[in-house]
Amino acid sequence: MSNESKVFEVLEEKHVMKTILYLYRNGPSTKMDIYNGVSANPRMPDKLMAMKTIGLVMRVKPDGNSRAQVLALTEKGQRVGEELEKLIGLI
Repeated sequence: MSNESKVFEVLEEKHVMKTILYLYRNGPSTKMDIYNGVSANPRMPDKLMAMKTIGLVMRVKPDGNSRAQVLALTEKGQRVGEELEKLIGLI
């Protein structure tokens, strides 16, 4: 499968673009915050892992609570979030 196909496969998944926008607007967030703010869909962990695989999100060290799993957009993810905001503004 080509890289382009992998990217489209991930971006076409339900809640992925909304998750990118959530992280773009809110910054680094725990998985629980993402689930509460975007969706509690049982497949969300798989979607977050797929986003990590294509380089849109990364795990970051949480402040204080080392058990919390905090995710943030990568530089690439930030650019995608910015473009999604522009796209929403056009529609």
